[in-house]
Amino acid sequence: MNRWFIVGLGTLLQLCLGSVYAWSYFQKPLVEGYGWSNTQVAWTFSLAIGFLGLAAAGGGVLLPKLGPRKLAVTGSLLYGAGYLIAALALHLKMLALLWLGYGVIGGIGLGLGYVTPVATVAKWFPDKKGLVTGMVVMGFGFGALLMSKVIAPVLDAVFHNELPFTFAGAGLIVGVIGYSLGWFGEAGKVAQDEFGPKAVLLKYEWFKDTAAQLEKKQADIAVFERRIKQQDEAYKGTSRKDWPRDEREQRSVWESEVSGVKASYNGLAADYNSQMAKFNWRFANVGELPKGAENPLPREFKSYVSQ
Repeated sequence: MNRWFIVGLGTLLQLCLGSVYAWSYFQKPLVEGYGWSNTQVAWTFSLAIGFLGLAAAGGGVLLPKLGPRKLAVTGSLLYGAGYLIAALALHLKMLALLWLGYGVIGGIGLGLGYVTPVATVAKWFPDKKGLVTGMVVMGFGFGALLMSKVIAPVLDAVFHNELPFTFAGAGLIVGVIGYSLGWFGEAGKVAQDEFGPKAVLLKYEWFKDTAAQLEKKQADIAVFERRIKQQDEAYKGTSRKDWPRDEREQRSVWESEVSGVKASYNGLAADYNSQMAKFNWRFANVGELPKGAENPLPREFKSYVSQ
């Protein structure tokens, strides 16, 4: 699975959830249309943001237990339900129900949905955590622009500025899109399998074994090169064609073997180096070793240049 595809899905999910910041678009119509005060209407948004923070903290604890898919789908559906309950509250003209639906239930959905893509992309990109988490959070910010400039105005035009229908339509859009992106959580499971504590320790063991193989190959290459050097010194000034036949044959064998070992070494070293970079060289730093790891490993292995 392509890592950048995961970032795209996470950004889209955050785009839906970030629509909460478009509340100011609804503030004035709600005050004018329902006779509530600015403060009373603003409390809806305040509750949503407050419960977003509380749910995000709880979601961080629940994420390892429930898994990212369940958390992402639950968050999206709760946020969509918050819009639908808000639509019912507007139809019934019940401010308390608006607070409960959009503020509490919708806010909880926001928090649960928000934490999933941020945590997931960070696991997929241990080498670019700052970049990818910034991209995903950017989607959350652009959600307000999308809702206030595109979705809400279109719904208002379709439903002739009937706010209950506008909220219901927004809830369906957000809920359906969020649910569709819920399989993004499968990427989180993959990330957990690849970058979780157990997986990281297994990866450390792979690096450890690979480093041992590479060091063994380096030792073998050094032995061959030392033999070749000793042979060159023994027949210094003598043309190779004048060497004894068995010495020429032995030299050909050594050169063939050392060439094969170097080719094998270079391929394995390239894999080791690329994997080490993917994990941001954490296995080479004492302070970043996973629990259960013993010693830091080589940061990289230099390739042998063909002569």
